[in-house]
Amino acid sequence: MQLDPAQEEVVRHGEGPLAVVAPPGSGKTHTLVERIRFLISERGVPAQRILALTFTTKAAREIGERIAERLGTETPLPYCATFHALALDMLRLHGEHIGVPRDFSVVATPEEKQSAAALTFDELLTHAARLLEEAPEAREHWQGRFRHILVDEYQDTNDAQDRIAALLAEP
Repeated sequence: MQLDPAQEEVVRHGEGPLAVVAPPGSGKTHTLVERIRFLISERGVPAQRILALTFTTKAAREIGERIAERLGTETPLPYCATFHALALDMLRLHGEHIGVPRDFSVVATPEEKQSAAALTFDELLTHAARLLEEAPEAREHWQGRFRHILVDEYQDTNDAQDRIAALLAEP
């Protein structure tokens, strides 16, 4: 699929934030994949310095597969995940800074909670945002890990997801 001039401008965007607003089916995800390809193959950005966030595990897997198709299987892939998967990783690694034990479990609804060591999917996000806000060591770790943060379907983010993305992107 060819890029139109607006998509090409997005792919070649320099540093700093950029919002892509376009209707469904207009190629936003394709543009995101091409942006990642451009950063790695033409700008020399190490893949591990790129974070691609989306809303479903299937979409994260598809983005990773599309990047691999464009770059080849020998090239390392960026961290492609859902907000929830990122939050889970953040809390497993640094959650103790805000009182979340490493061995917490995840449940779908508050009604399923059997112990204080269980978090709902919503709590994963709110706790991850709080971790970045309240624990400088954790915030510095995650901010230092990623130089480029790309969010597919950003318009669908909730408050906690928006806070996570904004805190990770702070200089």
